Amino acid sequence: MLLYLIPIAAALISGTATFWLRTYFDRVRLDLSLVSIIKKRDPDEEVKIDSRLVEISHDFAAGPTVNESARDSEMQEVYTSAKKVQESAEGQIKFARELKSRLRDCGTKQDKVEFLQDLIGDNLVFREINNGLRRHDLTIHRPAVGPEDLFESKRGRMEGRDTLRLEFPAFYHIFSYDVPSDYDRMEPFIEALKKFDIELIRKCLDFAINAIRQDHSRADVLTGGLEKTINSGPFKVDLMVVNRGKRAAVLNPYAALKTTGATSALPPLPLRIKKIVDSRGNEASVPEASFASIEPQAAVTLTLQSDPVEDSSPLTATYDKDILGCSVVLVRVKKNSRGGTENKVEETPRKDFGAKLDKELHDQVLSLASPR
Repeated sequence: MLLYLIPIAAALISGTATFWLRTYFDRVRLDLSLVSIIKKRDPDEEVKIDSRLVEISHDFAAGPTVNESARDSEMQEVYTSAKKVQESAEGQIKFARELKSRLRDCGTKQDKVEFLQDLIGDNLVFREINNGLRRHDLTIHRPAVGPEDLFESKRGRMEGRDTLRLEFPAFYHIFSYDVPSDYDRMEPFIEALKKFDIELIRKCLDFAINAIRQDHSRADVLTGGLEKTINSGPFKVDLMVVNRGKRAAVLNPYAALKTTGATSALPPLPLRIKKIVDSRGNEASVPEASFASIEPQAAVTLTLQSDPVEDSSPLTATYDKDILGCSVVLVRVKKNSRGGTENKVEETPRKDFGAKLDKELHDQVLSLASPR
């Protein structure tokens, strides 16, 4: 009897061992590596803008406007324009005053043409005059008949827009406008330039000086308010994941960024898997309330993103000034022996990221490359 039982037992043990070995080698095995951490939005990402900033931007003649729901790129454009006005306003007011003082000294045709070339160049003074005329903030009458015209003006079209080309002896300038009424409001100003009507030109320069002062004040508010919104952008994390197992890995779409600053650990930052990019560059977004899946023997990049983070938060303050020790915690959903599911924590090795990382990497390479 024993002779019969031994082979049966051996077969059972062998079968069980084979089952567990196959289960072990077929299991999901993830290799995780942090690739990058940045703090910014996508250019097309929608941003909510404070209604007061929206109102001020619509009064800001020296730059584009922004609405309460705007793309990040639009918000950045308004911020950049406001910053330029902040930096250039004082110099441009000085420039306008210098033009005013030159008016009476322009006795020859050459003097007048050189003056006009300076006036209609790429500067804030001329932009404020142009915007004031188009917005009805500045109104001037057609000058009386005077000396011969200093230049010719010709209407035309360019890139689908109506244009007005000012042709001087040695250069030209092109205005473009969207509606005929823009030309109607610009025409008296063009005639004033042609006839070099000193009083009308002085009126335009006085308007420009006052408008620059007003836009300078608006720019201060816009840059201060928009800077907070810009700096509250989310953290984005790129994570390389290799599934070396023979089963698909199913991941909870939510993860966490663990960080250790210069003095202590900071609270974990919630992240969400936004997309998966395979080794060929194919992207797949991960919808809300959906799990993320990584196929067997696949190498992918996960892009994770946090909610907006205030620039006053300890995480932002440390990241913007120092080095953070960072790791990402993922949760893999797996079947248990009872047929149910359980959660398994997967964590990347810790790496350094932050404002000083670029210099640290630069110095590290030089140190390793130096002769020993």
